Amino acid sequence: MATFIDEMIKKSNTNDFIITLDDWLCKKCGYGEHIDQLTEAEKVFFYNQTLEREVNSGGYHQFFSNPSGDYTYEILDSLRKIGANATAAIHEKAIAILVTKLGRDIPKGHMEREDMIFEKITEDDIYVIFDECDADFNAYEDNLNDLNYQFVIANKEQFN
Repeated sequence: MATFIDEMIKKSNTNDFIITLDDWLCKKCGYGEHIDQLTEAEKVFFYNQTLEREVNSGGYHQFFSNPSGDYTYEILDSLRKIGANATAAIHEKAIAILVTKLGRDIPKGHMEREDMIFEKITEDDIYVIFDECDADFNAYEDNLNDLNYQFVIANKEQFN
């Protein structure tokens, strides 16, 4: 009997595969509210897609200001696990920028992080400080779709 992931793999378009799997995992974990319901491999995929969704939509400013920023450090690890080393370096640079501006590690809690960001950085400046990271991310030195796809295929038994 074919599993959901086996059916997904039959999709000919990698982008459609990524989008469908991302939607499925978001629903499975309540868009991160119940992250513990995902397997380790599912978390890797979820974290990577969370970063990509947020940065593509509103840059690193949006990523850090939204609940997605709760996974800042997990995303750094997940990028490395799929071999997205150039993207991991960009993410690490964005983290370093924010840590320097905040004068401390990035808080895990969304509201605490958002309050701290806007206490230490003006809203106009926050866009400027991440401009280079956003541009570097959007250059897509790593093919995240292919790397995520390859990771899923290599770990398909963990996607259930």
